[in-house]
Amino acid sequence: MSVGKKLLMFETNRDRVEGILDVLRDALGPYVLRRYQAAYGSRCRATLDDAIGAAAPWMSPEAYPTEASLVADLDTSLLLTLMWRAWRVAFQDSLGYLGRSYVSELRQARNEWAHQVDFDNDHAYRIADTAVRLLKDVGAQKQAHAAEKLASELLRLRFEGEARRAREAAARELREAQEAREAAARELAEAEIAKEAVIGELRAVRLAKEAAARELREAQHIKEIAARELGEAQQAGEAAARELGEAQQAREGTARELRQAAKQVQEVAHELHSASQRLLDTAAPPLDPESTAQAGASARGRLEREEQSKPAADEPDSTPQSSEDARNQRHYVLPILQALVDLGGSAETGEILDRVYFLVMDALRPVDLEVSPKSRLPLWRSRATGAHAFLKRKGFASNEARYGTWKITEAGRRYLAEHGEEQGGA
Repeated sequence: MSVGKKLLMFETNRDRVEGILDVLRDALGPYVLRRYQAAYGSRCRATLDDAIGAAAPWMSPEAYPTEASLVADLDTSLLLTLMWRAWRVAFQDSLGYLGRSYVSELRQARNEWAHQVDFDNDHAYRIADTAVRLLKDVGAQKQAHAAEKLASELLRLRFEGEARRAREAAARELREAQEAREAAARELAEAEIAKEAVIGELRAVRLAKEAAARELREAQHIKEIAARELGEAQQAGEAAARELGEAQQAREGTARELRQAAKQVQEVAHELHSASQRLLDTAAPPLDPESTAQAGASARGRLEREEQSKPAADEPDSTPQSSEDARNQRHYVLPILQALVDLGGSAETGEILDRVYFLVMDALRPVDLEVSPKSRLPLWRSRATGAHAFLKRKGFASNEARYGTWKITEAGRRYLAEHGEEQGGA
């Protein structure tokens, strides 16, 4: 039985996801072995033993006589882990960053399957589609074709589910329409009863209309009386306006008098000030030259001390850095410190950045994954490198590490211990 037919026989989405993982295992085993051999050469077996020992300590690589027998016995999870650990060395050139995202998504799908997660049709289709893309990238066309059949089957199941839900919705709408029809019949009967009531109300309205006509005639009479009273009120308003004009004129006259009085008060105050100044001039003792010189020297010394205490105009400013540095510190400083601690305090740049990507990938935006035309690297990677430079300026990363190696300092460990919770809440 072919792989595609076997996949189509599964009845649950969990079984279908398991079948996809099995297809991946069969296709990725030879591919991973070829890439490791091409990348590591004579060190391939030792590198495989180290990687498998770290990822699956329960296995005994020495029990397998050849590299092929060792890789053939690995499950999908270990194969994806081997790809992830050696990505920069063995897989980056052939699969690129999109391939890395496929591997990350399939690792997550395998973990969900291992933890008994329920898969709906959309989720299972996404996993199958990602598997198809990765299988095509690694050249496993046969397995990719089988996974494509399963993806098509999942699409069909999804469409059938949507059609079934549409039929159920239509049946509900039909029942609701029937109920609405019955309700409309009841309302029609009630409307007949209401019609008779309305006829009675119309007779009452006719009587009310006649009463309103009488009240209207009375209101017209009241309006005429109000018009006469309004004319009288207008005459009273005109008289009040004349009185208000006279009061305004009186107010302006009072204001002129107040201004004249204020001017006279100012003249008297000026004369008093001049007289008091003349009295002070005649009563003041002569100045002492020696005390005057001492006061001048004291003032010059104080000015010199103030000038020395001012910061130089060309002295560099140590205030907070640019908004981009602040963003790097907020998004990458704590993940870099955590990655350094996870990797024993120091590691190569590529290994650190791989660990940082794993820590921040859920928070990355689409723009962070775009390749910078200047550095030809993803924007998040360039910003993480800038954050490392910030750490070295702050003393949280060592300036003495050899080229291509990042190393955390004791100050960096203390900073991570104090602010590590911020990374979890971000």
